[in-house]
Amino acid sequence: MPSYSAPIKDQQFILHDVLRLYECDIPGYSDLNPDFTAAILDEPGKLTGEVMAPLNIEGDQEGCPLAKAALDAMNSGTTDTPFIKPNSQWVTTI
Repeated sequence: MPSYSAPIKDQQFILHDVLRLYECDIPGYSDLNPDFTAAILDEPGKLTGEVMAPLNIEGDQEGCPLAKAALDAMNSGTTDTPFIKPNSQWVTTI
């Protein structure tokens, strides 16, 4: 079974060591300290690792049809695709 771990340490490195986000002269950025951004990045990281990543196999087997009927079914929630529930979880996370 494939596994995925979000690169939170890498993202933290870019935000704080490379970009020095919390030192930017932009209102509110001074609040973006490493603890705060870690808390923000952690939850979507869990969702991608625990919910979305296991769907890779099912998604590869089902494929991604671009037919209008398939897209309409996905948008209405009437398809059996395994991605509808995780997608709604993702939307509520962000």
